Amino acid sequence: METVRTLIDLGAEIWFEEDVGQGINVSNEEFVQAGLKKHTREECLKSGDLILTIQALTNDELNIIKPYSTILGMVNPFNNRQLINLCAELKINLVSMEFIPRITRAQKMDVLSSQANLAGYVAVIESARNLSTGLPMMMTAAGTLKPAKVFVIGVGVAGLQAIATAKRLGARVEAFDTRDVVEEQVNSLGAKFVKIDLGETGQTDQGYAKELTDEQINKQKELQSKVCERSDIVITTAQLFGRPAPLLIDNNTIDKMRPGSVIFDMAVESGGNVEGSKPDEIVKRNGVKIIGISNLASQVAGHASLALSNNFNNWIKDFYDSDNSRINFPYPKILKKLNKGNKILIDDGKFTFVVTGKKGLAVTTVCKSQNCFMKSNKSIHIPNFDIAFNKLTSKDKKDIKTAIKLGCNWIALSYLQNEKLILEARKLIKKDMGIISKIENKHALKNIIKIIKATDSVMIARGDLAIDIGHSEVPKVQLSLIKKCSQFSKSVIVATQMLESMIENNTATRAEINDIATAIFQGADTVMLSAEAAIGKFPTQAVSTMAKTILSTEKYKRQHIEDFKNSIISNKDPVKSILLSVKDIAYNPDVKAIIVFSNSGKSAKLVSAMRPAAKIVTISPNINVSRQVSLLWGVQSINSRDASGWKDMMSISKEIIKKLKFIKKNDFVVITAGLPFGKAGMTNMVRLYKVGT
Repeated sequence: METVRTLIDLGAEIWFEEDVGQGINVSNEEFVQAGLKKHTREECLKSGDLILTIQALTNDELNIIKPYSTILGMVNPFNNRQLINLCAELKINLVSMEFIPRITRAQKMDVLSSQANLAGYVAVIESARNLSTGLPMMMTAAGTLKPAKVFVIGVGVAGLQAIATAKRLGARVEAFDTRDVVEEQVNSLGAKFVKIDLGETGQTDQGYAKELTDEQINKQKELQSKVCERSDIVITTAQLFGRPAPLLIDNNTIDKMRPGSVIFDMAVESGGNVEGSKPDEIVKRNGVKIIGISNLASQVAGHASLALSNNFNNWIKDFYDSDNSRINFPYPKILKKLNKGNKILIDDGKFTFVVTGKKGLAVTTVCKSQNCFMKSNKSIHIPNFDIAFNKLTSKDKKDIKTAIKLGCNWIALSYLQNEKLILEARKLIKKDMGIISKIENKHALKNIIKIIKATDSVMIARGDLAIDIGHSEVPKVQLSLIKKCSQFSKSVIVATQMLESMIENNTATRAEINDIATAIFQGADTVMLSAEAAIGKFPTQAVSTMAKTILSTEKYKRQHIEDFKNSIISNKDPVKSILLSVKDIAYNPDVKAIIVFSNSGKSAKLVSAMRPAAKIVTISPNINVSRQVSLLWGVQSINSRDASGWKDMMSISKEIIKKLKFIKKNDFVVITAGLPFGKAGMTNMVRLYKVGT
């Protein structure tokens, strides 16, 4: 009851399932007197924000739990994939206590250890109960009775408790573990450690024994068989987290043991360490009893419940925020400038809060929206609130280092107001990494030309942009941005709420299909899904719907190519002028492809920006560039060695043409490259090649 009172003191309202305490001799009345409220199981599941369970819930039970509730318990995750998938689909948080890490902070929450401790005790008691002799040495009038010999295989938490219990009952105890580091612990309990040289073994960083090779397991079986032969009780505890238990004792070993001996298989629920063991049965072979009991800790339910409730209690106290109306907002610069009356829009403007008071670096607000439900990692927008963001934060710089370490091809910059963040980021990244600039406020629109010139790609983040400039302004801004990006040969991504309805439904609306098609007709290189694929119920269907719309729209554009030609600004750049000279050729129906040799990707961007009728094939020796240009409109990217000269360039081109099934003999192909090869930004050659000549 102490754990219950602790949670009540935290401010939690606790419901309990009627008669839940019968197995531990606690009545409903005692729970009520402690401050809990009695309800049916169904009522608890329907209304609970945090649901505690000692075993996995059924599908029917999950279906009545409200979204965004949290289940905390032992759910056997490795054998319950369906449960995990259903929780994800129903938007239910699931915390598997089996996954609590073995670290100092989490030690008090470790259910596996607390339950294994009790299980080790029960294994010895049950084994002793089934043994035909006593455990301790006894001096009787009839003479001395020898102590029983107990052999424990596996010296984890359960094994150590089994050793300690058997020793307290007076048995002679031997123990073995693949980890030599536990020998000292075995000896400290008064038992003898059996040494079997298995070669390299050891343990994981979580303290679990590493899985043995087949050769090591066979060697272990052979040598420990001799110890089993001289033992009255053998207790096996070897389990591998998330995998079937290893078979340690086979029938050959059992047949060598004395009749009346007992083998207790603590791993029977995960496949068993002993050949022939069955859950909740006593199997006899040649007079040897093989015992397997599931949920061992439940045999001492009072202590098991107390230990588990303490684990639950410690987890809740560690994560519980007594002020559940408080939200952490780690931007003191913004909090300093907020004043009473300021509006705060959360989650792309779905929820509106108004500041009603301020104290230090905290503000109090009231939600003006209906069904206000806050979730982590959602966008925030404050209308008519100007604050400069001209420098990368320390976290930004750390994230960029991580991106470089991971070999990312792109980084995206949010909340740009001008080109300054782009220029700063450019100094920190590799030359073959690209920068995507998210346009989501009116300050960025004022400086858009400088931003486009400085960046590699632009993302029109329509959610935040709509909040800042108004929803009705977004369509014309989208068209204007796409045109400007095209003029400067910069790719553009249109994002946010393209198939919003498919987060919950498996079909899109006609308006959403038109939205995708409009972006493509306007000249977008890329259309993007976000929540639809990240948290939506139908991610595969959303991707399929978008792909079909893209293919249909692009087919129409090719059939009416004259209506969709782009104008590009060369700014008297001779390299651009050379590439733009192929523009008229690229719209000729006899030209089937444009092959672009591009070390830096710049030539590929220029050709893509023309929106030619011919397909674009880019060849780059730099794998990062090849991946980067895949984001461009109409580009099929190939990572290949660089050409060593004119003849080699033609040789590489011909090899690729053979693999491109849409190019036939006598078709024309435009080839662009820079001489000498190997230098970026040197495109100075255009060749019209007739296939087969």
